[in-house]
Amino acid sequence: MMRICADLLLVVAAALCPWWFVLPIAAVLFFAFENYVEFLLVALSLDLLYGAPLRRFLDFQFALSLGGAILFLALMFVKKRMRI
Repeated sequence: MMRICADLLLVVAAALCPWWFVLPIAAVLFFAFENYVEFLLVALSLDLLYGAPLRRFLDFQFALSLGGAILFLALMFVKKRMRI
């Protein structure tokens, strides 16, 4: 039940807040739950809804998803080292 509430919070935050507010929330929830793959799904959905090709990323549309995946892997590494 807690995970469903956290998912709902993350989806509402993704719909109403900017990306730089949503990613830290997702990172905190990543440490609160085991295997929190919703992190990647929210990053992908934000890119699908609002993503536009940016020249600085060589017209790559899914920059937030790529950044989210890199952050996900980094947080997995940190979480294993912290032994939470």
